[in-house]
Amino acid sequence: MIKFIHTGDWHVGKTIRGKHRGGEYRAILDELYDFIVAENIELLLVAGDIYDTPTPSAEAESIIYSFFHRVSSLGVKSIVVAGNHDSSLRFEAISQIMALANVTMVGKYDFENPQNCVCEYTSKDGEDKLSIGLVPFIFERMFIRAQDIIDEKREETTMRYSRGMTYVLNEISKHFAADTTQIMVGHLLMHGARPGGGERRLYLGDNYAVHPVAIPKNVSYFALAHVHMYQQIEGPCPTYYCGSPLQMDFGEAEHEKGFLCGEIADGKVSTPRFIPFKSGVRLQSISGTIAELEDLLAEDNHNWDNFHLKITIKTDASTLGLSHKIKQQFPNAVDIRREFIGEDTKQLIAQDSPTWLPDLYRDFHNNHYERAADPEIIEEFLQLYEECSEEE
Repeated sequence: MIKFIHTGDWHVGKTIRGKHRGGEYRAILDELYDFIVAENIELLLVAGDIYDTPTPSAEAESIIYSFFHRVSSLGVKSIVVAGNHDSSLRFEAISQIMALANVTMVGKYDFENPQNCVCEYTSKDGEDKLSIGLVPFIFERMFIRAQDIIDEKREETTMRYSRGMTYVLNEISKHFAADTTQIMVGHLLMHGARPGGGERRLYLGDNYAVHPVAIPKNVSYFALAHVHMYQQIEGPCPTYYCGSPLQMDFGEAEHEKGFLCGEIADGKVSTPRFIPFKSGVRLQSISGTIAELEDLLAEDNHNWDNFHLKITIKTDASTLGLSHKIKQQFPNAVDIRREFIGEDTKQLIAQDSPTWLPDLYRDFHNNHYERAADPEIIEEFLQLYEECSEEE
C-alpha cells in the first residue's frame, strides 16, 4: 500500500498587500512534515505553483529546499510539476540536483519526448507499482497563435486549446508501464472548476480550460492544482483540486485550507481525505464607520491579532487622518480603504483651495511609512500640485 499526499498552489514568497508571510509558510510546511511523519506517508504529489513568481527570493527558495531536504531524509518520494507562476527553465535547471533529494521535477512538457513526463514508482513494501504522468502548466501559445484569436470565434480557440491538452495527456499515457496503477499530477484548469478567488484571472477564462473527457481512461487518479479551492471534478476518474495551503487573497477568506491524503493498493485509489491546516493567518474583511469599528475592537469575542484585515472605513470625504488612526487600532490591517458616504465627493475634490491635499498626503505618508512626513516634503508636494494646476 502507498499512502500519498496531494498538495499544490503553495505560492511561497507571496505577500498579502505587501505584508511578509514567510513565517506562515514555514509553519504550514512544518505541519505538513509532521503529518508525513505521523501517517507514514511515502509519496508526495505537488501539483505546481510552489513559488509565487518565476524569480523567487532567496528566502522563498530556502523555505522550499529546506522542506524537501527534510522530507527526503524520511525516504519520501516527491513529485513536483511547474505551475504558471513557476519558472519552467528554473525547474529544469535544478531537476538533477533535486533528484539527489529524491524529488522528481518537471518544468515543461517535451513534445518530442513525452516519456520524460512519466515517472515510475514502486512502494516500499514492493507490493504496488505506479506510473505517474507529470503535466506542467502549458501556456496557450503552444496551441493558439495570435492570428487564431483574431480569425476564429471564441469557441474555436477554446476547442483548439482543449484539443491540444487532450493530445498531451494521451501522449503521456502511452508511456505508462503495463501492470501499474496509473495516475497523473498536473497544473491546469479543468472545465467545471469553481475559482477560489485568489487566482490569476488571465488563466481562468474558458479559453484555457480542458474538458474532463480529455483524461485518459487508464488513469486512476488526477491530482490537480491551479484553482485555490478544494473540490472534486466530475470525470472518468477521481479528479481533485487540493486547494492552496493559505488564504491567498480576500476572495478566499471563507475557504478552509488544507491538503489531500489518500491510499493506493491493489491497483485502486481510495477516496482522498481532506486534511485542514491549523497553521496560517486567516483573512477577514470588516467595514463600518469609525464608531462601528471601535465597537468591533471592543468586543471580547474577537481577537483581531489573529487575522490579516481588510478594513473599509465608511466616512465623509472631508474626514482626514483616518487610515493612520485605524492602523494604530488594528495593527494587522493590511488593506485600508474608504467608502465615502454623505456629501458629494466630486464637489469636495473640485474645491478651489488645495489645502486639503497636504492633509491627504500626510495621511498617506503616516499609513505607508508609519512615520510623519517632514514639513519640507509637504511643502514640495504642494508646490508640485500648484505647478501642475497652472499647466492645466
